[in-house]
Amino acid sequence: MRECSLKLSGNLHQLCQQWYCNLTLEGQYTTTDNRLLYPLVFCRECGQDYYVVRYDADKHIILPQLPTALDISPDDADIPKVILPSMNLELWDTSDEDRLPDSWFSETKKKGRVAKKDFVRFIPRKLQILPNGKVTSSLLQGTICWFIPKPFLTCLNCGVLHDKKRNEFAKLSRLSSEGRSTATTLLCLSTTSRLKQVFTGEKAKAAKILSFTDNRQDASLQAGHFNDFVQTSFLRAALLGAIQAKGQLTHSELASKDFREQKITIKEFLAGPTPLHSLDEETIEDILEQMLSELMR
Repeated sequence: MRECSLKLSGNLHQLCQQWYCNLTLEGQYTTTDNRLLYPLVFCRECGQDYYVVRYDADKHIILPQLPTALDISPDDADIPKVILPSMNLELWDTSDEDRLPDSWFSETKKKGRVAKKDFVRFIPRKLQILPNGKVTSSLLQGTICWFIPKPFLTCLNCGVLHDKKRNEFAKLSRLSSEGRSTATTLLCLSTTSRLKQVFTGEKAKAAKILSFTDNRQDASLQAGHFNDFVQTSFLRAALLGAIQAKGQLTHSELASKDFREQKITIKEFLAGPTPLHSLDEETIEDILEQMLSELMR
């Protein structure tokens, strides 16, 4: 048995330099040789990482920007806060504009697909950035990044769409922005899944995590979070299995197909601290339908 203590605080920072990775949780913006470290945020849909920066077009420099400033209107609108995907050369290319939302473009007879006036500035722009933050025009120097102005409207990796009214925190997550219960649940799930891949037979069945706390309220909160997570996972996995099996489901079929895909009996579904024996399958399906509606809002 191994004892592990985890602590995450502050923001994750990374150096903008190809073929060289420098990650730190320390609250610093510079490292050796005047190289800049940029805070990282992550797409809440797929986890793609982005730099949070401030682009001074007049001085041709990219400066680090606190992620918390994404939801604050800048005093100087001429120097916008922007987001740059970190170093993934295959993430985007100029020819990938066809992947951008059709609502950003209009079809013309002469020029074909043309960006609308309101969305021109949101089309990713290629920049060559030196480790010290300077933007260079030389193709032989610097790291290729793609300039995306705030607000963050679409992820270049998964293509999820956002509207301009939604705040940036709901779109992009920092490393330490999630709650302690959520982080604990995901860490435990990841650890046990990995243990079951490493071990086989009885050792795989015995793979567990033991947690100790001197606070009854914290333990109760975490236990409730685990239960909600397991319940949600069961519902979503069963729904996915039902859709894969049939290909298409109507609203009236959701609850019944989900219940059958879970492969549990009515008795098992009703089991708990205070067992419910008076509910029939139709009532259970009504309960599941309500739960599924909450999940898919």
